[in-house]
Amino acid sequence: MADPGSGDVPRAMGAWGVGLVLAASLLTMVALGRAGSRLFWKPAASTALRMPEPQPVQGLSLVALLAAVLACAVFAGPIARYAEAAAAQLHAPKASVKAVLGAQPVPAAIDVRKEMRERGELK
Repeated sequence: MADPGSGDVPRAMGAWGVGLVLAASLLTMVALGRAGSRLFWKPAASTALRMPEPQPVQGLSLVALLAAVLACAVFAGPIARYAEAAAAQLHAPKASVKAVLGAQPVPAAIDVRKEMRERGELK
């Protein structure tokens, strides 16, 4: 028989406690999983879900998507070159920064302030 002062009794109680917590957690997960499965995957008996008939525009959009996928497969080389050129420009931004910051302003086709002054709208 174990002495009440020895460390064997708390260890045995701790093992039972851990086992009980693990078993309760497993049962809780199973119960929640079953409830969620019933809630989300099984339709209620009173409400019959009826799918609407597909519209012609839905079929047309599916055909257009399939055509786009096939076009990407056929023109994979040019698409890859375009993507590589875009990546190269992103990794070397000096040319685009120079083009933006070094650009000269273009004179306006219509001088809005001048026209507003002539009409008396600008004071």
